[in-house]
Amino acid sequence: MTRESCRFGVGVMIGPSERAEVLVPPAPFVQRRFTAAGWLFTEQVYAHLR
Repeated sequence: MTRESCRFGVGVMIGPSERAEVLVPPAPFVQRRFTAAGWLFTEQVYAHLR
């Protein structure tokens, strides 16, 4: 299981949520491309937060 989670960048934790132990940390998110939908979403979130 840990080999696949490392390959796909998925983190694995075990235990109850307040005392969960990280077995495999998740890979950091890296945006590889920009899409019109993603850009629109970012604009709408920014407008909402302003």
